[in-house]
Amino acid sequence: MTHAGMAVAALLVLAGAASLPEAMGAAELSSSSGSICLAGVPEPTPGDKGLGDPAGGNPEPDYSVQVDRGDIVRMPRLGKGDKPSSLLEGLSLDSRHLIAIRHKGKAIQSFYYRFPEGEPHQCLFLNELYLTWQIWPVKRTPWCKCN
Repeated sequence: MTHAGMAVAALLVLAGAASLPEAMGAAELSSSSGSICLAGVPEPTPGDKGLGDPAGGNPEPDYSVQVDRGDIVRMPRLGKGDKPSSLLEGLSLDSRHLIAIRHKGKAIQSFYYRFPEGEPHQCLFLNELYLTWQIWPVKRTPWCKCN
């Protein structure tokens, strides 16, 4: 599937997520701020894609994410020595955020998001089978390792 096809066919399951703060160097995080855990993206596997091999034939996992006008943050790559997840903190719970996903520097998907009430900790991950980006509460995503 081409990257353009991925963007067109993208199905977002929005259950909660975030934004980088305008000032990333803030020493203290407000109690009214949220976080988003960036789950590591696995390396593709050879062979055909299917339920038994959801990463089969996927593109190289060179992804990054940008929230609002914040820095572009590289998604961790599993199997390349990266930590399993990265944490973005200090995200406003009261604002709508623009989340942009890039592959090898090229924007492939973007969407607006608001944190759901009572769910300040979210996980952004790639569904390997369908190549869609999803945001779920951390409590429902054991593969998000941002403790």
